[in-house]
Amino acid sequence: MAAALPSLTLTHAASGSTLTVYPYGATITSWKAAGGREVLFTSSRAVFDGSRPIRGGIPLAFPQFAAQGPLPMHGFARTCTWAVAARGDGFVELALSDDAATRAVWPHAFALTYRADFDGAMLRTALVVDNTGGAPFPFEALQHTYVAGGAGAVAGDGSGPLAVAGLRGAAFFAKSAGAEGTQEAEEVRFGEETDRIYFAPAAGAVEVRGVAGGATVVVAREGRMGAAVGAAGEAVPLDVVVWNPGAARAAAIPDLGPEDWREFVCVEPGRVSKATAEFGVLHPGKRFTLTQVLEVRA
Repeated sequence: MAAALPSLTLTHAASGSTLTVYPYGATITSWKAAGGREVLFTSSRAVFDGSRPIRGGIPLAFPQFAAQGPLPMHGFARTCTWAVAARGDGFVELALSDDAATRAVWPHAFALTYRADFDGAMLRTALVVDNTGGAPFPFEALQHTYVAGGAGAVAGDGSGPLAVAGLRGAAFFAKSAGAEGTQEAEEVRFGEETDRIYFAPAAGAVEVRGVAGGATVVVAREGRMGAAVGAAGEAVPLDVVVWNPGAARAAAIPDLGPEDWREFVCVEPGRVSKATAEFGVLHPGKRFTLTQVLEVRA
């Protein structure tokens, strides 16, 4: 049997909030907000031995999203072991840079920094990509956030309480159907598989409604790009992926429990579509920052 992966659990002293992160993939698997509320979902069959990515929490996609290229699904960042660069009261920072293994599959020099700051009501995660080489490189990046809805939050007929609001009027590509469309309803609801890339929605945040206990989780995002390393950069648009596998798709995912699909929705900010393609090349000495803020509202 493979050895269990090491993890870190950090605490925010003033609120009692905790956060658990695995250096393997820099994957945050738990954020317990005020009162011990778990905001993130992790699969009941998640694997924690390094043989595959961790299913749940906030996995990172870099330098490729999904199967949109020649690399393994979602790239290699979620299956590399990151260094813990700093940790303290309410924060942790991890780092990853190119090495022989990454250059063998993606021949570019880079440095990634991933920082999480949290308290009892807010979790801010920022993925910073620096081009440390002498040539530009194309890339995609995304934070694959699993928001916990609670038992029975999703129903097979779309009648469950969990819904995502704030995307009305946004164009999307429905991956499961292979077709584009426009979000007409106020809320995205879930029954059969939902797997949509929303093209750079105008609103800077979406709401996950119907979370257990009547709470709402607000997912805000910000992208910045093009500044010299060490500077903030100019604001750029970000896409939002919304995913729930539904019963049929979930049955084909070996590291997802048979009823797990009823308990979460993924809301994933990133730069992954044709709408943000013009920002998809990072030049030497430049930086891209992908920031997500989760906020719990009663």
